[in-house]
Amino acid sequence: MAAVTKEVVGIASVLFGQGSLSGLDFLDHECELSKDFVLDGLNLYFTAEMTCSGWTEIVGEALGPDLGVLAMAIKDFVIKAVVQGLITEVELQAWLEIELVG
Repeated sequence: MAAVTKEVVGIASVLFGQGSLSGLDFLDHECELSKDFVLDGLNLYFTAEMTCSGWTEIVGEALGPDLGVLAMAIKDFVIKAVVQGLITEVELQAWLEIELVG
Protein backbone atom coordinates (compact mmCIF):
# COMPACT_ATOMS: atom_id res chain seq x y z
CA MET A 1 0.00 0.00 0.00
CA ALA A 2 3.01 2.31 0.43
CA ALA A 3 3.51 2.33 -3.34
CA VAL A 4 -0.11 3.42 -3.83
CA THR A 5 0.39 6.37 -1.49
CA LYS A 6 3.62 7.30 -3.30
CA GLU A 7 1.97 7.09 -6.73
CA VAL A 8 -1.06 9.19 -5.76
CA VAL A 9 0.85 12.46 -6.16
CA GLY A 10 1.62 11.55 -9.77
CA ILE A 11 -1.91 10.31 -10.39
CA ALA A 12 -3.36 13.55 -9.02
CA SER A 13 -0.98 15.59 -11.20
CA VAL A 14 -2.01 13.70 -14.32
CA LEU A 15 -5.73 14.04 -13.54
CA PHE A 16 -5.42 17.76 -12.72
CA GLY A 17 -3.43 18.21 -15.93
CA GLN A 18 -6.44 17.04 -17.94
CA GLY A 19 -7.82 20.53 -17.29
CA SER A 20 -11.31 19.65 -16.03
CA LEU A 21 -12.85 18.04 -12.99
CA SER A 22 -15.39 16.14 -15.07
CA GLY A 23 -14.71 13.65 -17.81
CA LEU A 24 -11.35 12.61 -16.36
CA ASP A 25 -9.70 9.61 -18.01
CA PHE A 26 -8.40 7.26 -15.31
CA LEU A 27 -7.39 3.75 -16.35
CA ASP A 28 -9.56 4.08 -19.48
CA HIS A 29 -12.63 4.97 -17.42
CA GLU A 30 -14.45 8.29 -17.25
CA CYS A 31 -14.33 9.75 -13.77
CA GLU A 32 -15.28 12.99 -12.04
CA LEU A 33 -13.95 15.09 -9.22
CA SER A 34 -16.39 17.37 -7.45
CA LYS A 35 -15.76 19.98 -4.82
CA ASP A 36 -17.89 22.01 -2.49
CA PHE A 37 -17.57 23.82 0.79
CA VAL A 38 -19.34 23.85 4.12
CA LEU A 39 -19.43 26.48 6.81
CA ASP A 40 -19.24 25.36 10.41
CA GLY A 41 -19.75 28.53 12.39
CA LEU A 42 -16.90 30.74 11.25
CA ASN A 43 -14.87 27.82 9.89
CA LEU A 44 -14.79 27.05 6.17
CA TYR A 45 -14.16 23.47 5.09
CA PHE A 46 -13.85 22.03 1.61
CA THR A 47 -15.27 18.68 0.56
CA ALA A 48 -14.34 16.64 -2.48
CA GLU A 49 -15.43 13.39 -4.11
CA MET A 50 -14.00 11.26 -6.88
CA THR A 51 -16.38 8.93 -8.69
CA CYS A 52 -16.24 6.73 -11.79
CA SER A 53 -19.92 5.84 -12.05
CA GLY A 54 -19.70 3.82 -15.26
CA TRP A 55 -17.03 1.60 -13.72
CA THR A 56 -17.52 1.28 -9.96
CA GLU A 57 -19.60 2.53 -7.07
CA ILE A 58 -16.48 3.43 -5.07
CA VAL A 59 -16.47 7.04 -3.90
CA GLY A 60 -13.27 8.74 -2.86
CA GLU A 61 -14.09 11.34 -0.23
CA ALA A 62 -12.21 14.06 1.64
CA LEU A 63 -12.86 16.98 3.96
CA GLY A 64 -10.30 19.61 4.86
CA PRO A 65 -9.44 23.26 5.29
CA ASP A 66 -8.18 23.83 1.73
CA LEU A 67 -8.48 22.62 -1.84
CA GLY A 68 -5.89 19.92 -1.13
CA VAL A 69 -9.02 17.85 -0.53
CA LEU A 70 -9.12 17.14 -4.29
CA ALA A 71 -5.86 15.19 -4.07
CA MET A 72 -7.05 13.57 -0.84
CA ALA A 73 -10.25 12.38 -2.56
CA ILE A 74 -8.18 10.87 -5.39
CA LYS A 75 -5.99 9.09 -2.82
CA ASP A 76 -9.06 7.79 -0.99
CA PHE A 77 -10.56 6.49 -4.27
CA VAL A 78 -7.34 4.78 -5.35
CA ILE A 79 -6.75 3.12 -1.97
CA LYS A 80 -10.36 1.87 -1.82
CA ALA A 81 -10.08 0.51 -5.38
CA VAL A 82 -6.85 -1.36 -4.55
CA VAL A 83 -8.22 -2.73 -1.26
CA GLN A 84 -11.36 -3.97 -3.03
CA GLY A 85 -9.25 -5.62 -5.75
CA LEU A 86 -10.60 -3.43 -8.56
CA ILE A 87 -7.10 -2.37 -9.58
CA THR A 88 -3.58 -3.42 -8.66
CA GLU A 89 -0.55 -1.36 -7.74
CA VAL A 90 1.13 -2.70 -10.89
CA GLU A 91 -1.74 -1.37 -13.05
CA LEU A 92 -1.48 2.02 -11.33
CA GLN A 93 2.25 2.24 -11.91
CA ALA A 94 1.92 1.19 -15.56
CA TRP A 95 -0.86 3.74 -16.19
CA LEU A 96 1.13 6.49 -14.53
CA GLU A 97 4.27 5.71 -16.54
CA ILE A 98 2.30 5.79 -19.80
CA GLU A 99 0.61 9.08 -18.86
CA LEU A 100 3.83 10.77 -17.77
CA VAL A 101 6.01 9.54 -20.63
CA GLY A 102 3.33 9.78 -23.28
